[in-house]
Amino acid sequence: MSVPMYLRVKRYNQTYFVMCQPNDTFAFIKQQVALANSECLPNHMRLILPKENIVLQDEDKVEKYGDNIKNETELYVIFKISDEEWESVAIADTQAGFGGDGP
Repeated sequence: MSVPMYLRVKRYNQTYFVMCQPNDTFAFIKQQVALANSECLPNHMRLILPKENIVLQDEDKVEKYGDNIKNETELYVIFKISDEEWESVAIADTQAGFGGDGP
């Protein structure tokens, strides 16, 4: 039996923590995000692997991406705006204003 993993699925200033198995599909991941956010249906979402800028296909399994997707990997989710238009990837910088060399 494989060990569960947690993926961080980000959109704007929101982060969804999704527990999954390596043999789960990205359709399953999108269903989990939809359960946490009633704003959008799974078929109106796209998951993106930011390192490679790859749109993840629903039927693909997490394990297909090997070391590119492991425990605590960050994915981005965008929502469909209209029949042919999708949101841009926009992730809030959660580190802004913390630490650093402020005044």
